[in-house]
Amino acid sequence: MWTDSATALHGRLESPVVAPVTALVRLLDDLRDVIARTPDDVFACRPAGRPSGSIGAHVRHCLDHVSALVAGIPDGRLSYDDRVRGTVAETDRAAALTRIREMTRNVLDLDPRLMSRCIRLRVRLDAQGTSTEVQSTLARELAFVISHTIHHNATIALLLSEVGTDLPSRFGVAPSTPLPSLPGDSADAAGRPPRDADSARQSQRAFITAQELCAR
Repeated sequence: MWTDSATALHGRLESPVVAPVTALVRLLDDLRDVIARTPDDVFACRPAGRPSGSIGAHVRHCLDHVSALVAGIPDGRLSYDDRVRGTVAETDRAAALTRIREMTRNVLDLDPRLMSRCIRLRVRLDAQGTSTEVQSTLARELAFVISHTIHHNATIALLLSEVGTDLPSRFGVAPSTPLPSLPGDSADAAGRPPRDADSARQSQRAFITAQELCAR
């Protein structure tokens, strides 16, 4: 039985912790719970014949983005492109769990008063190193990291589904995706047929393909 891990670990995440912080903490807690139940060999194994990296590679990739955001706050400059691939969190499940807990604490420590703080985001545009800078805010970048984490969690869910791992019902499912309909319901209010969590994750596959390649 899956519970609301964020509430269980941290108590109710109310003000002054703002909504983006709460959302990211919940995602990290769910990721931690899933990885805690994943066998070591499954965590580190890279699927044969697929562009996707291992589950560990996706976890490391997600945590790199959280880390980059937290590290960029003090001086207001941020880049998600300066990542170190192949770290121990990618191959060692215990190290990944430690890293998730560390990142969760860092996110919980964010000052809600900084949500509107301006951040200069540097984005690499090509393999030759051409880059551009754009203006953003901490809240906007938190929203991006939340979306990014959800999409990679969807890929992790697909990989784990192949070995029969039980998952939280909304793990890797976007907040805008409708909940499964109740038994007996044939369609939602808009006339769409009911969708379960697995089909919702499958529908996100097109959005994840490029990110799978980045997770290598």
